[in-house]
Amino acid sequence: MGAKLVHVAYNRDPVIDYEANHHVILDASGMDLKKWISTAKPFGKNLRMKSPFSTLGWTSYGLKCEERIKKEAESKITPNFPKKPVSEYVMPICRLMVSGREVWQVVKRLRLDRLVTLVVLEEEKLIWLQEVNS
Repeated sequence: MGAKLVHVAYNRDPVIDYEANHHVILDASGMDLKKWISTAKPFGKNLRMKSPFSTLGWTSYGLKCEERIKKEAESKITPNFPKKPVSEYVMPICRLMVSGREVWQVVKRLRLDRLVTLVVLEEEKLIWLQEVNS
């Protein structure tokens, strides 16, 4: 069956020059993710386990994580708090940025100021592709 597109986000900040972030999140629950991790070579490289850290290649800007984490906390306090369907795909990434747990990843520098990172959250069965242009 393969992976299916579940969320796309874009963020642009007017820093010295413009900084832009693109995010594509795929639901990989319909594929053999373990096999894909062991055989795929995104950008011609093997995936490796690594902890995320907030740098040029690891950013959740554009996913509205602070806002989502606040709403998630409110939903635990308030019964029947409306939950957005996309949150089940975005929140694991937001939590990852805070926890720093190791995940599968591969990075490709396209230019000095442009980096693409592919991250696999194996437990959640998600593939997150992000491009940062600063």
